[in-house]
Amino acid sequence: MAIKLLVMTTVNPDEPLSLENYLRVVGPLVEAAGGRLIDRFEVAKTIVGQGSAQFITLVEYPDEEAIHSVFQSDEYKALEETRNKAFSSYQVNILS
Repeated sequence: MAIKLLVMTTVNPDEPLSLENYLRVVGPLVEAAGGRLIDRFEVAKTIVGQGSAQFITLVEYPDEEAIHSVFQSDEYKALEETRNKAFSSYQVNILS
């Protein structure tokens, strides 16, 4: 059964090379796991609450095993420092 992820991010504008390096590695990992981008939105305005994400991205994976093959991989784990530089906020959620 397909599983959708909601990814909420805010890009760090001071680290464009970190973002580029992160995306260069993550894109092929997601593709190899059978993940696909459903849609991506830029948040125009927050009506209620604080600390809103800059971008909302929906990604679909074929199953939970595919998700784990990305996020538990050595390649992804090695990106932790790069990810922390590239994004000022980064949250990944499994939708039901």
